[in-house]
Amino acid sequence: MAESSEDYGNYSYEYYLEYGDLEDIKVEHKQKETMHIISVVIYIISFVLGLIGNGTVIWVTAFKSKKTVNSVWLLNLAMADFVFVLFLPFYIDYILRDFHWDFGVAMCKINSFVSVMNMYASVLFLTVLSIDRYVSLVHLNWSQRYRTVERAWVVCSCIWAVAGALSCPALIFRDTMRLHDKVVCFNNFHAQDGHTAAMRHIIIVAIRTTVGFLLPFTAISVTGILLTVKDYLIRDAAEYQGSAQSASLAVSRGQTLTVASMLRLPVVSRSLFPAAITKGGAATTNNARTAATATAAASNLVEVFVDGQPVMVEPGTTVLQACEKVGMQIPRFCYHERLSVAGNCRMCLVEIEKVPKPVAACAMPVMKGWNILTNSDKTRKAREGVMEFLLANHPLDCPICDQGGECDLQDQSMQFGSDRSRFTESKRAVEDKNIGPLIKTIMTRCIQCTRCVRFASEIAGVEDLGTTGRGNDLQIGTYVEKMFMSELSGNVIDICPVGALTSKPYAFTARPWETRKTESIDVLDAVGSNIVVSTRGGEVMRILPRLNEDINEEWISDKTRFAYDGLKRQRLTQPMVKNESGQLVPTTWEDVLTRVAGALQGVKGNDVAAVVGGLVDAEALISLKDLLNRLNSDNLCTEEVFPMAGAGSDLRSNYLLNTGIAGIEEADVLLLVGTNPRYEAPLFNARIRKGWLHNELQVALVGKEVDLSYTYNHLGESAKALQEIASGTHPFSQVLAKAKHPVVVVGSSCLQREDGAAIMAAVSTIAQNARVSSGVEETWKVLNVLHRVASQVAALDLGYKPGVDTIRKNPPKVLFLLGADADCITRQDLPKDSFIIYQGHHGDVGAPMADIILPGAAYTEKCSTYVNTEGRAQQTRVAVSPPGMAREDWKIIRAISELVGVTLPYDTLDEVRDRLAEVSPNLVRYDDVEEANYFKQANELSKAVNQAVLTEPLVPPQLTVKDFYMTDPISRASQTMAKCVKAVTEGAQAVDEPAIC
Repeated sequence: MAESSEDYGNYSYEYYLEYGDLEDIKVEHKQKETMHIISVVIYIISFVLGLIGNGTVIWVTAFKSKKTVNSVWLLNLAMADFVFVLFLPFYIDYILRDFHWDFGVAMCKINSFVSVMNMYASVLFLTVLSIDRYVSLVHLNWSQRYRTVERAWVVCSCIWAVAGALSCPALIFRDTMRLHDKVVCFNNFHAQDGHTAAMRHIIIVAIRTTVGFLLPFTAISVTGILLTVKDYLIRDAAEYQGSAQSASLAVSRGQTLTVASMLRLPVVSRSLFPAAITKGGAATTNNARTAATATAAASNLVEVFVDGQPVMVEPGTTVLQACEKVGMQIPRFCYHERLSVAGNCRMCLVEIEKVPKPVAACAMPVMKGWNILTNSDKTRKAREGVMEFLLANHPLDCPICDQGGECDLQDQSMQFGSDRSRFTESKRAVEDKNIGPLIKTIMTRCIQCTRCVRFASEIAGVEDLGTTGRGNDLQIGTYVEKMFMSELSGNVIDICPVGALTSKPYAFTARPWETRKTESIDVLDAVGSNIVVSTRGGEVMRILPRLNEDINEEWISDKTRFAYDGLKRQRLTQPMVKNESGQLVPTTWEDVLTRVAGALQGVKGNDVAAVVGGLVDAEALISLKDLLNRLNSDNLCTEEVFPMAGAGSDLRSNYLLNTGIAGIEEADVLLLVGTNPRYEAPLFNARIRKGWLHNELQVALVGKEVDLSYTYNHLGESAKALQEIASGTHPFSQVLAKAKHPVVVVGSSCLQREDGAAIMAAVSTIAQNARVSSGVEETWKVLNVLHRVASQVAALDLGYKPGVDTIRKNPPKVLFLLGADADCITRQDLPKDSFIIYQGHHGDVGAPMADIILPGAAYTEKCSTYVNTEGRAQQTRVAVSPPGMAREDWKIIRAISELVGVTLPYDTLDEVRDRLAEVSPNLVRYDDVEEANYFKQANELSKAVNQAVLTEPLVPPQLTVKDFYMTDPISRASQTMAKCVKAVTEGAQAVDEPAIC
């Protein structure tokens, strides 16, 4: 401890000691007593808040959030402040003791060292944050390459080293001295002469001022000014060009960056309050690349006003979209979110302030500063005039029009039209077109919005519809009389804003307000499209699409839409048994269940077997599996065949559409193997066309040439081409290798051949090679299997054996057919004394060969679980009651188990689903796709397959549209689907019906 009072001075913010002014210190202490109390209060508050706040930041950034460059800066800044806060109690004690230091020389040095180091570190981290923000926004390409977390830690280490070095004078010169009855902690610049002490003091002050203030202030100011200038120049250039499109081009070049992007939420607040940050919000991104992209886009937003209300939109946004962003609905007829802009109905006219004429909101991009008036006198008058012209030739058919109650023209004429008509001339009449058995045309009602034309050419991929004539003679039709040949044709009924295109099967049957609507899913293919079932009086009246962006968007196939009449025909409504003469006769449930129980009690082990069909739900699958397992049998098979060699069905990734239905849009190269997705999975095919149309997706096909809705490169009909691609000798191997997101889709039908295992092995090798050579990220799935039936994935998940070969080789004494109607096994395949039980909802292929028939419920008559081809579990809902004595499948099986003496441990639907969760939890995670992995392991297992591919062509079962309409018991029972097949083969005139007036 120094005893002299002649040291140079005490350079410290908490205590100043100059040369020998000891008496003045006593006076100052008394005068500043109030200030000392205030200081203590501030220090205590800072200690509490700093400890909690900085501790929380450290905990979140270090352990809860993903490490990014920004989180590294925040973590180190918080650490510096946290350490400083930990030493605040020493200052508080120092002041409370009236500046008496009671902690020794070492702590005096350490305390001062920490204080100075915190000052340097905090300022330097703030400086680096400012420079980093400038670089990441202005030098985008450079920051994407070099702005990494590892380099950020290196910079932080350097900052800590510099801060520690600059703080060393505190360790050297800090000392304690007894002053009267106190010990003070001060800077002891004691030297041989006063000049040396003064120079030391001046040097330290100069370093602190330069490094701690001047340099950081300059760096922060310069970067801020540069960002402001750059933002001003770019905005000025955009205004000079006079177009919002120029701004969007600047974004694509990575040039449009503004200071507004500096106001980003820190990663800490996003981690603490994730629910408060939505997709539309501005949040700090998880990595440098997405951060730069997001801030670049945000910086280029254009401000416009809708009825005086400001809104920020991206360049290129239409006036209609800007209005919808603030909740203002603009009337429209021709505009549709999923179709190209036509701009021909003019119903969306709005007034732009200082623009002489109204503009079409759907086709006009916004410009900066526009004030859009959606309800001005000019806007209302323009819409009224457009509506008057639309109604001039429109017939007054509302009482007999099937669009009534759902008609956009009705609704908008009431809201935007006039209460009187000035048109006194004769109305125009247009001849109706016969475009098939599904769509009814009343073309006099058409307002030429061209939605149907654009849907056919853009979504469906057929050029059947178009316009002829002009002006008052403009008509929509097929030019030459022909059928609208598309598996998605029924969707034009939904998008038609008037009653020009309506459903023929639904004509004059019901009004929308009379029906009860039930949300459900379709099970007629493996896509699992979301639907709405409209019912009245216990009868399905129609089926409409339900929006689901992950699966079917807002479209459904014609089979899904129109096959519902098959639910009313050929139904099994009561139990039946075969009498002595071989005829199936009705009986009671008690009688039939007793007979079934008697047959099952007399067999053991694999003497009882089961085959399940393509429409069976997961609840029935698990019930049947549990029943046979309790009878010591594991002979459970599906009608669909899947190769078991190699990985088989042991790995879920081996039999799923792993990329996902929506994910196919991101692909840039697609290889189709032995499939025709246009008719096997129409909505999946629509996604492929969307990628082909908008993202330059390159498609190739191995298999029989088919008529797809997009162009493709045909690589050959035989599976030999697959082996060439797998070995790398085929030219297409190089295309896959260069792809950024390659996808291989193999149809389940080609895997049912004798060489199915070899085909699967070749496809697996191709997918694995493409993954390795293209360098695609691990999250991208290359291998995909496209199934055709709704029950196959759930059956494989539950351990069912694909195919019935084991049953043919070892025929059972009792065979349980659960909805098995694919004719995969016949009576001739079984011994004459075999006892066959058929359980299903239609008298199709399986029922006539049965000894006992148990009537089940169809998918619209039960709450059940189905898993689509991508592994997504979904539920059907009860829309109508099962007809007659029919019951849900799992309930029938549960009743059988009780009579057999092996009662299943569930009585309710929830208990059945609990059992599903025990066996395969993904089956009850509804609307969720569990990520599949182990592709490499599956490929390794496939290499053990010792089988050669056959030379026969890979021919999908649904080769043409004729094969699309009738593929299952429901569609085969549908008269509408039968008419479609007849119309395709014989022409639309073959199914003409007399007009109903």
